[in-house]
Amino acid sequence: MRMSSPHALLEISDLKTYYSTDYGTVKAIDGIDLTINKHEVIGLVGESGCGKSTVGLSILRVLPRNGRIISGRIVLDGQNLLDLDDERMRTIRGSRISMIFQDPLTSLNPVFTVGDQIAEAVELHQKVGSKTEVDEKIVEILDGVGIPEANRRVSEYPHQFSGGMRQRVMIAMMLSCNPDLLIADEPTTSLDVTIQAQVLRLMKHLREKLGSSMLLITHDLGIIAEYSQKVAVMYAGRIVESSDVVTIFKNPRHPYTQALLRSVPRTDIKQEKLPSIPGFVPSLINPPKGCRFHPRCRHAKNICREKDALKTEINSGHIVFCWRAEEVGFVGE
Repeated sequence: MRMSSPHALLEISDLKTYYSTDYGTVKAIDGIDLTINKHEVIGLVGESGCGKSTVGLSILRVLPRNGRIISGRIVLDGQNLLDLDDERMRTIRGSRISMIFQDPLTSLNPVFTVGDQIAEAVELHQKVGSKTEVDEKIVEILDGVGIPEANRRVSEYPHQFSGGMRQRVMIAMMLSCNPDLLIADEPTTSLDVTIQAQVLRLMKHLREKLGSSMLLITHDLGIIAEYSQKVAVMYAGRIVESSDVVTIFKNPRHPYTQALLRSVPRTDIKQEKLPSIPGFVPSLINPPKGCRFHPRCRHAKNICREKDALKTEINSGHIVFCWRAEEVGFVGE
């Protein structure tokens, strides 16, 4: 199947991923569309519990046992990943798509050295001959992500590394096979601000060196502004607005996006009290009828409570799911 865009690396269409629980079915992703072009960084942003991480897990098909993809398509270079069997999918993970998770300590196996864990990925996906060549490749990879004394530390265990160094090891594992798509799921959440900046700069440098695309999943709008080219804003299992990063920050049209931006601390204006979004993220077992943001939206009208949000293209590539997105005076009201 040919992709709709000649520049697209990955296209997600009408994806629905649900979790079965004792309390009911959680509709973590409930019909999203997302395109990631070649050499592009897409930021996926939203509050905790909106389904961001499930997008990454769905792409790799590594959902927990109670999760399943109900419908939709995940197309990588013309091939629907949902049509592949488990063996073929294992060859895609690592070689074509890699993922770095939130907490490197829980993502790394504590009983194996970091060298052994990187070696597994190298041996599986790269044509490396002898053990000596594998060892040399591992040291080269660790050195490339800024691990000092890589030839010594390759034989150490995850608990012997600091949080920032563990995340560098995860980045090394992710990039060891030169993947086409990197999925970074809150990669700096557990790190202090200084180390966050170092890790993000490293990821940016290595991604540009490899020419890879990236899906950057985060709740931090500052990271989105600095490192993303396009942004998709997610709320309650659905994408509510998407565009290039400049448009999202200068001309947000969905009230949820506007509320997120208002809640970010600013140094250029005096703020006695930081605005917050009233209410709570709705249950994804029984989401509200109509637009899912309407119970928290100060602009909601009757139609917002009755019908799903209207898809509107404000400008080329700027998509908003909102009944009031085009109304005069809506923005900044």
